[in-house]
Amino acid sequence: MSLKTVMQKLLSTTFALSSRSLATSTSLWKGYDPVQESLMDNENLILVDAEDKVTGKASKRYCHLVQADGSLPLHRAFSIYLFNTKGEFLLQQRSDTKITFPAAYTNTCCSHPLYIADEMDMSDNGIGVKRAALRRIETELGVGSDQLKAEDVHLMTRMLYEAKSDSIWGEHELAYLFVVKKDIEIKANPNEVKDVKYVSQNEFRDFEKDCDNRDVKFTPWFSLVKRELLFNWWNNIDRIMSTPYDGKIRHMYEK
Repeated sequence: MSLKTVMQKLLSTTFALSSRSLATSTSLWKGYDPVQESLMDNENLILVDAEDKVTGKASKRYCHLVQADGSLPLHRAFSIYLFNTKGEFLLQQRSDTKITFPAAYTNTCCSHPLYIADEMDMSDNGIGVKRAALRRIETELGVGSDQLKAEDVHLMTRMLYEAKSDSIWGEHELAYLFVVKKDIEIKANPNEVKDVKYVSQNEFRDFEKDCDNRDVKFTPWFSLVKRELLFNWWNNIDRIMSTPYDGKIRHMYEK
């Protein structure tokens, strides 16, 4: 390789890194919430490949930052879908302070396992991810171990998807999808959650229309699950809770 080629590659890499650094620094002048901002650098997430094999770790900021080539780093995540004993589904509206998809309605709880031993434990169909889910539902909704235990959280499947929140931030996740049937008491954390709402199936269609009329969005991952899986779970919730984990990774990228 010639010296000229080496220098060109070095300049190209430097430019890409500088562009990424500039995008990162916009968090300062856009006035993001300090709590959400701190999490971007203080939490390391689990980078994976499309087969869910760990490839490394990276900050939450890096995992959600659109790269110079337009890509987003693939990382491990989870989503909880909770139904009460009346058959109602619990939605949450993300706080206005969230850096990605603020104020969007979504499933009950969604976040990421951290790059720590307890949450990287893949025994028993990924018990580490389940530990992360229990940690986050307490953080977001105040639902502690006195209300919800690991055996209440049923792993159904996994999904791959990618979506941009704006020109700077986005999601590219391999997410574990959990279903819960449980009555819980909620103490929502306002820094994480703007609103919570139980809906029956009949009410859900009207709720969708109301959100559309008010230009309130749904998160892209929830929209995909809603389209492909949610109503099957909802219609068969008692049977679903005893259905074995399917072991699949569903490719749910938007075409």
